[in-house]
Formats: sequence, structure tokens, C-alpha cells
Amino acid sequence: MIKKPGENYVIDGIDFCPSLPSVIRSKSGIAFDPNRPAWSYRDGVYSVYMDFSGLHFSAVLMASFHLTLIWFVENRAPSTVMGRFAALKAFALRLQEGRVEPLETICGNDVLIHCDANDFQTRDLFAFLRRWHAMSLPGIQDDVVYVLDRKKLRKRETGIAVLTWDPELGPFTPIEQVGIQDALNEAYGAGRLSEDIYLLAWLFIALGSRPVQ
Repeated sequence: MIKKPGENYVIDGIDFCPSLPSVIRSKSGIAFDPNRPAWSYRDGVYSVYMDFSGLHFSAVLMASFHLTLIWFVENRAPSTVMGRFAALKAFALRLQEGRVEPLETICGNDVLIHCDANDFQTRDLFAFLRRWHAMSLPGIQDDVVYVLDRKKLRKRETGIAVLTWDPELGPFTPIEQVGIQDALNEAYGAGRLSEDIYLLAWLFIALGSRPVQ
């Protein structure tokens, strides 16, 4: 990062537009240019794609958004990065509705009006806004944190998909497991899978790992 903790991008009361580094690296070491209009890279099992088009931000606000996102890229998993980006972009698009001039700042009232406490995406948004404010970057007002500290979010419900055997998010049923194993054996027998991939797939099944792992 190009900014020291606690340093303010303000000159004589006017927000100064911070510049972006020419190259950054993700937590796992993937390098890319953050000055591109869209960020696209492969990080492990994740295909990361973040498109900034459609965001009608002032130059200062856009730079601050990028720098905050860079912190997450450098310090968090790609799934977290994409979640934070999607939450902020969805929030910003709501703020932009009916506006002609670029969005220049985010205030506490924006959070009160445009955030649904029952939407799980709001949790990602709040984490992003807190980090943005903690970095002392321009574009976010102090009353945002005041609102975040007092706005109650819906608690995450864990284990529901497993307990209810959710057809999309829950575990495979015994019948589905047999079908997958039969298809695996058939593909290997027909020569569509190499021995290495075949054995790796059976090892994956035996260990009981989730695909995301």
C-alpha cells in the first residue's frame, strides 16, 4: 500500500485524490494492475472479476474505493474480496439512483436509508465501510461509523442447509452420491478421465471435503 495508517488525504480542507500503485499482489501472490477499469485474475479455485463500470463516482471517491479494496485483496481470501466488492457496488448503485452529478461522499444517513439489516450482504458492506474509515481515506464521513455501531444486523443462521437437506446448498443424498460415483467410474472406464484425476476424485470423496476447500 502507498498510505501509512492514520495519514489523511486532505490538503487545506480539500480532499486530495490519492493515486493507485501500478501493481498489487493478492494474499496468495497473484499480481495485477489495479488501474484497469475491471479487475480480472485467477486466484486458486476462484476466478475473480470485479467491474467498476456503472459506478458514477468522483475521482476521489473512486480512488478511495480502489484503495480500500486493495487492502482486502492483499489481506483477505478472494471470496471475501468479491463479497465486499459486490456489497459496496450494490449499495452505491442504490445511492446513485436519480442522481446526475457524481457521488462524492458516503454519510451515515445513506447507510440508514439504503441498508437492509435483514440482507446478509449488508454484513459485507459494513465490514468494507469500517475498513475504509479506519484507513482515513476521503469519501466516507465519520457519522457512518456511528450508524454502523448502532445498526443491528440479522444473525447468520448456520447449519440450516445440512439439517433440512437443502437441494441446492445442502449435502448430497445417498442416491446422489451413488450417481456421482457411478458417473465417475463410467467416465474413467471410457477413457475420458486420466488415472491421476480419477484417483484424486476418489480421494476427495473419501476425505469428505467441500468443493470450496
